[in-house]
Amino acid sequence: MHLRRDEKLSEERELEQKGERLAEVAVKSELGAKQLRAIYNLVRTKPLPFVEAFIKYQINRVSGREAWEMMLGLLREFGDKKELLSKVLMYANMLYDYHGIEVVKTVAEESARNICQQQNCKYVGLEVSVDRNRYEVLVKVGGFRDDPRSLASPIWREIISKHPSFQGKVWINQVDRR
Repeated sequence: MHLRRDEKLSEERELEQKGERLAEVAVKSELGAKQLRAIYNLVRTKPLPFVEAFIKYQINRVSGREAWEMMLGLLREFGDKKELLSKVLMYANMLYDYHGIEVVKTVAEESARNICQQQNCKYVGLEVSVDRNRYEVLVKVGGFRDDPRSLASPIWREIISKHPSFQGKVWINQVDRR
């Protein structure tokens, strides 16, 4: 009995790892979270040949080619085992934001440092959060006395230039205001 449970747990862990890898690839190749969620819903509700045709239709139309190709590979790997493919996509959707925040944080930090240096203020740090696929970047600065929008706007524009799929807002927290 324990052997069967261990096998199921091992299989579930493998599905989670495949889902996490797909989430990483989706974020890096800039496949949108909505697209990933749409594929998950299609796998649950439509026949797999329809899902395959949809992926092939989208592969050259929207960003995320590497993720689309990975999904085609998963379709071939799982064959007609729809429930296993569905679990992989479930895990990918659950872990998408986890990997997305890391990418946004890296880009936002570099952008905030650059703009703060240009505006002669001190970059102190930042926090990134996500709610419904929209990021909020809170940049902490010191020595900045102007309107926070005059700092937030160029940081936001630089983030967009480096990470075109970024959707969200940039907020400024002036930490040494007196």
